[in-house]
Amino acid sequence: MSIKPAIVFIFALLSVPPAVLAQTQDAPLDEDLQRRIIKREYTDISEIGRWEVKASYPALWLAGGSPAEAFNRTAKSAAMNQVADFKKGMSELTEDDRKALPKGQNYYMEVGYSIEYLSDDLISVSFGRSEYTGGAHPNHWSFSLNYDLKNSRILRLEDLFKKNSGFLNVISANSIKQIIKKQGEFADSEWIK
Repeated sequence: MSIKPAIVFIFALLSVPPAVLAQTQDAPLDEDLQRRIIKREYTDISEIGRWEVKASYPALWLAGGSPAEAFNRTAKSAAMNQVADFKKGMSELTEDDRKALPKGQNYYMEVGYSIEYLSDDLISVSFGRSEYTGGAHPNHWSFSLNYDLKNSRILRLEDLFKKNSGFLNVISANSIKQIIKKQGEFADSEWIK
């Protein structure tokens, strides 16, 4: 490149307003402005106690990127209450209990979740807990968190029905009927009740 074209190029470059050369940030994409769930995790291991804990729970960010702080505290509390319950049980074990475990095996508890429903007004979270505290197999159970995002409060079953409507008896009778139907000839009505 000869000197004259190089000088013209440098002059042209210097005469361009700096704002044109500056890096710009694009406007956020629509999907970035939507609600989103971030998985939070807690892990703890006690080599002396021979136990392990893993718990995950959701953190919700609303449209525009602001956290749903009251829900997030509630969801974390739901998972961490399970952790506290497990650790309390582990603190009550004796040294003989721990020695009864096969070498290389620990007691454990895991909490996971799935989002069953999410809108601007409501979120429904299904939690599952799996726990091994000795014996032939782990135990499993579930619990849920239904949350009114507009009013920052937990929704309970009784919030959905009129007072003194007998809703629990209706739900129970319907559930028993469905379980008996599903189990067919193997259904034990007394056990199911």
